[in-house]
Amino acid sequence: NILFFGLLNKLKFRKKTHKKLFTDDSLSDGSLATFDVVAATAEGEKLSRNGVVWVLSKVERRYQWFNQDGRWSFEAVKSTRKVADGRVDVTAQAPARITTPVSYGQYRLEVRADGSNLQPVSASFTAGWAGDATASTPDLLETSLDKASYKPGDDLVVKLSPRFAGTATLAIVSDKVQELRLVDVPKEGSSVTIPVKADWGSGAYVVAFAHRPLDQAAHRMPGRGLGVAWFGVEAPARKIEVAINTPEKIRPRGTLSIPVVLTGLGAGEEAYVTVSAVDAGILNLTRYELPDATGHFFGQKQLGAELRDLYGYLIDGMQGTRGAIRSGGDASKPSLDGAPPTQEPLARYSGVVKVGPDGKALIDFDIPAFNGTARVMVAAWSKSGVGQAKKDVIIRDPVVIAGTLPRFMNFGDQSRFFLAIDNIEGGAGDYTLDLDITGPVIVSADAARKTVRLAPGQKTSLVIPVKAGGLGTARFDLRMTGPNVDVTQSFNLTVLPGTPEIFHRNVRMLNPQQSVTLSSDLLAEFLPGTGRLSVAVSPYGGIDVPAILGALDRYPYGCTEQTVSRAMPLLYVNRLARAEALAIDPKIDDRVREAIDRVLTRQDSNGAFGLWQAGSNEDLWLDGFVMDFLTRARERNFVVPQKAFDISLDRLRNQVANTSEVLEGGRDLAYAIYVLARNGRPVMSDLRYLVDTKLEDFKTPLARAQLAAALALLGDRGRAATVFASAADQLAGVKSEMISRADYGSKLRDGAGLMALAAESNAGAASVQRAAAIVSEVRGTTRFTSTQENAWMVMAAQAMASEGQNLAIAVNGEEQKGSVYRSFGATGLEARPVTLANNGQVAAQLVVSASGHPIVQEPALAQGYRLERDFYKLDGTKLEGNRFRQNDRVVVVLKVTELEAKYARLLLVDLLPAGLEIDNPNLVEGGMEGFSWLKREVEPVNTEYRDDRFVAAFNRSGDKNAEFSVAYVVRAVAPGTYIHPPAVIEDMYRPERFGRTAYGRIDVTSAQP
Repeated sequence: NILFFGLLNKLKFRKKTHKKLFTDDSLSDGSLATFDVVAATAEGEKLSRNGVVWVLSKVERRYQWFNQDGRWSFEAVKSTRKVADGRVDVTAQAPARITTPVSYGQYRLEVRADGSNLQPVSASFTAGWAGDATASTPDLLETSLDKASYKPGDDLVVKLSPRFAGTATLAIVSDKVQELRLVDVPKEGSSVTIPVKADWGSGAYVVAFAHRPLDQAAHRMPGRGLGVAWFGVEAPARKIEVAINTPEKIRPRGTLSIPVVLTGLGAGEEAYVTVSAVDAGILNLTRYELPDATGHFFGQKQLGAELRDLYGYLIDGMQGTRGAIRSGGDASKPSLDGAPPTQEPLARYSGVVKVGPDGKALIDFDIPAFNGTARVMVAAWSKSGVGQAKKDVIIRDPVVIAGTLPRFMNFGDQSRFFLAIDNIEGGAGDYTLDLDITGPVIVSADAARKTVRLAPGQKTSLVIPVKAGGLGTARFDLRMTGPNVDVTQSFNLTVLPGTPEIFHRNVRMLNPQQSVTLSSDLLAEFLPGTGRLSVAVSPYGGIDVPAILGALDRYPYGCTEQTVSRAMPLLYVNRLARAEALAIDPKIDDRVREAIDRVLTRQDSNGAFGLWQAGSNEDLWLDGFVMDFLTRARERNFVVPQKAFDISLDRLRNQVANTSEVLEGGRDLAYAIYVLARNGRPVMSDLRYLVDTKLEDFKTPLARAQLAAALALLGDRGRAATVFASAADQLAGVKSEMISRADYGSKLRDGAGLMALAAESNAGAASVQRAAAIVSEVRGTTRFTSTQENAWMVMAAQAMASEGQNLAIAVNGEEQKGSVYRSFGATGLEARPVTLANNGQVAAQLVVSASGHPIVQEPALAQGYRLERDFYKLDGTKLEGNRFRQNDRVVVVLKVTELEAKYARLLLVDLLPAGLEIDNPNLVEGGMEGFSWLKREVEPVNTEYRDDRFVAAFNRSGDKNAEFSVAYVVRAVAPGTYIHPPAVIEDMYRPERFGRTAYGRIDVTSAQP
């Protein structure tokens, strides 16, 4: 007998509620369910005179198909059937017992008190075996098991309830079909017993497939029902018990010894462990959970088998889609991007360690000046089993010092270094703190040494004012000495410029036997330490490779186009100059691999690449651009997963094969053909047809250049030369307009692309030189360039590297053959100016680019877009002034006004002042339901929340002018006075169209008076 208890309204079915009643392995129809009912209030005296009426109903849910507007759908039909009733007397002192037989299924027990003001109460419950019923939609078969797991040799009992009489196919499926049976099932259902075998693995699925035959008399078509239930197969040998025998508490700045003991191994069985020790606070912030190795290897897996039958031929296939059995799953865990701490995080990892024959291993970790809790996590495995365990270890000084700094500071900011001191286990007496600061931070002389008196268990704090006086990373080394205490702590603080980077460039001829000297005076307008001079000497003008690579290297955002634009030139950078001469990151190969990994995370299952994430758009030109990069990376021996590569190539091939007309200027189609040709795919027939009959439909010079390059790759050099010449003619007639294109292009980008492809294809000097002349002219009038333009200009420079072989340029007397690309910092120029001399017989073009963060703050500007930034309270009240109190939460509202409607991909960046932190990254636009006062006409396609900035991307169609707002919540965290850098919005591919706010300044006061 099973007891049911619950608390409902003023009638009380005692304390605990059980939804699943039956767990007895031998349960059969006719078993008794027993309920205790008791009055909850003084009404019980009245109930004892009149009693209560109870009704037990069985709830049945059926489904029926229907056709509406030419589409098949289904609806649930729920019915109840009374199976028992009665009357019982109830008192407040003793329960009344209701006993009634039940079978499998869902039930509802209703109790009412006639002649009373009490409301009726009810409780629903399910009677049945372990395992969930699978009949939640039509054509699914209720399938349940008597247990959730079994041992080899046990009997597995399957309960089938098909709702119709027929024949059922019963299969045991793991990585293959383990067992197959055909059973007759009556309408009321039946049970099937199957012995469990050891070779079924760690678990398997019961897949039941019931068939209902054709009934001509009833005019009823054949039917079917499908059910799935998973069960585990227990095997003690698969479980390794892991013991972690660490102490409960240790001191920092020493060694944490971790003895690990494994039990459950077979005689002579080899086993291995990995051990990690991580700050528990970091794990809590990132919501990290110890991986369940046992569940991963021996738990429920997704059903990998597919069923195939002919039932689909018996029904109307209109509007139909292929179905799938879904069982199990791997739901992703929520993630949170944590801010980098000012101190070294505790994160230690052992690598793979072999366990000794006695099942023991000892792992030692060096522990820094860390105070907190370390979580030790161990994963163990052998040939036959796995195991895992975790244990927390307290790591603490007798007197704990916790320091708090802003996450960063901008040049000129004033803040504080807050020290919290807790005498947990130290003695009473005077404690001396010595602070040593190196780097661009200024503190008063009297702050370097402090003495405090502490009693046992006492807490105190110190506040040290700091000012950012330069750029770079400051280091705070703190030492505290006292009664039997000598502890140290170190903290880091990054100081940023607080002003956006600007660029200046100058182009001039460097004639034979002529020289020029460059000094640090050219960088006088920039903050010390931020200025850099880039020099390019080459036969073709405008392409200042060091400056372009530097701009790409420092570009801080990363949609798919920008990621590829930054990485693709790195494949060839060593052909131009050494990485150190160009002052770019020397770990070029690592950067390329990171770019490959990033873009592949944005690949959809159909091979398309999203701009910000997988599935975010369908852009065939972007697919071609990414595949161009991946193809070139493979040619340079970088690893690109074959399957991911092939599905994207197949997507491009399908698009080409299924295209009968050249649409949207043919830019997508041309890039797809070029990539396919570069990979040796058969596109020659399509290519020749398009070139011979529809060349005029390709409206961009880059598209025609890609067709020409594809022809050259496939050996048709005659047609290739003709099409390259056509592309050069078209480029000459293009007007430079301040409007973005769907293919991220411009006259400058197309010209650089034509140069690169023609030079790579050995198309002859005529087309290349014509394109180079146009690029030099356009580059000379272009102040701002996009990532797309920069990438193709570098590609053009490397493809034409041989053009500069006749040059003889001396750098400080050291002569070099060919083009010269160099980058110099302000410090190097101060120590030694640079002299460039043309010792050859051929004139060259000299491009000098100066970049850095300006000393003078620039004013607000509206050049295509007007941007306004204001602070609001959470209720929508606008805040006047710039003074905040620590822990205040305010809404930053950025209002964008388009001065002229144009197609654009916009990027909005709001740099934070150091005293504010983004409070809740989920609150933006559509997520800010409580902020109805915001004007929301345009939703961002991507948002990023960083330590020092908020970033939002928008796609604008250009169909009408718009005024829209985006907002995010910040919290005032660090008292001080801070520069508020300007917010900027720009068209990423026409960066000369932008808008920015003015600089500001905020004050954050302490929460404590």
